Amino acid sequence: MSVSDMNLNNVEKPISETTDAELTEKHGHMKLVCSQTRFGKTMKLLSEDHKKYIISETSLGGLTQMHEVTLRRIMLVRLAKSIDMDTKSITIGKTPIPITKEDVQGIFGIPIEGEDIEPHMENQTDTELFTAYANNGQILISDLETAIRASKAPDGDFLRRFILYAIGTVLAPTAQHYVDSKYLNLITDLENLRKFNWGCFTLNHFFKSVHKFRNRDHVNLQGNLILLQYWYWEHVRSDRLMYASRPPPLIARWDEMMATIRSDAYEKGGLHNGLIEMVVEVMNAHIADHEKKVGMKLMEIDHRFDVKYQTLGEDLIDMKTKTGTNPRLSKAEDEIKDLRRELHDLKYEFTRYRHSVSQKGGVQVINMAQHVNI
Repeated sequence: MSVSDMNLNNVEKPISETTDAELTEKHGHMKLVCSQTRFGKTMKLLSEDHKKYIISETSLGGLTQMHEVTLRRIMLVRLAKSIDMDTKSITIGKTPIPITKEDVQGIFGIPIEGEDIEPHMENQTDTELFTAYANNGQILISDLETAIRASKAPDGDFLRRFILYAIGTVLAPTAQHYVDSKYLNLITDLENLRKFNWGCFTLNHFFKSVHKFRNRDHVNLQGNLILLQYWYWEHVRSDRLMYASRPPPLIARWDEMMATIRSDAYEKGGLHNGLIEMVVEVMNAHIADHEKKVGMKLMEIDHRFDVKYQTLGEDLIDMKTKTGTNPRLSKAEDEIKDLRRELHDLKYEFTRYRHSVSQKGGVQVINMAQHVNI
């Protein structure tokens, strides 16, 4: 085989012609240090005092609202390979949609203005801080996580570890399980934390990571993949985000249930074709099963209600001809009240569920409870 033939064989197919199965074969076991599940669990374990301290002393308070959600590896690989690096955009359908700093602000609720972070990392590393936080010459993410979770009261050390942890798992993760010591320069003076432009920092790091992934044919995708995942999911229904009507951080409204619905839509409809319709279809499929169960329960109670009324009607006729019926009458009235309460509670639970799901997914569902009169 000639060298030219070998080069042709090494040329990667266009992403539009590559199946998810082919992507899985190469990237299915890629190492992901970026982890919303890990970060979200740590935030969940923090006390309210710790969260308030992060909010008051940094401009990264939006990150504390992050839930435990799994990153969809193959979907993210396809998205990363679909980015036009010249325009910093992804074409969904036929519309190229840019990934912007405004997206970062809307999704995470972090600043996109302020002091550039990059120059600070060119300074000499603070050896005192390195000695305090390093273990065998590395600032391990696992050590930061353990110390953050074990913190009894929020203080300067807690805040420094939180910043390094956020950088290592969300804002600027690499394929390594440690945080580069250059980031220690950002936490030397805690007064500076609110001045930094964290939004542009994480966005620039993301694009640099994607560039390496694409140009060097890396197996492992790095950078803020949480940003990429929610950028895509927030553009599923429309080619424009209306952040004005959705207060940031948008990340706060995404849990694993909603992520699964969006992920199912991707698996069924792909990245482009009919995805907007697919989201509605998949959403309704998830809701339909719950509606069916609740609807059957409502019908069962409705039937019991009718039977009870019929029985009570017969009892009342019988009571008219007898004396000493007050205890029986009181018992019957109590049974009616209990049944009505049960029916009302079930309808309320179902209505609240419908409202919650439709509000999260922007989907209207049929009101199955309307046929029951209370």
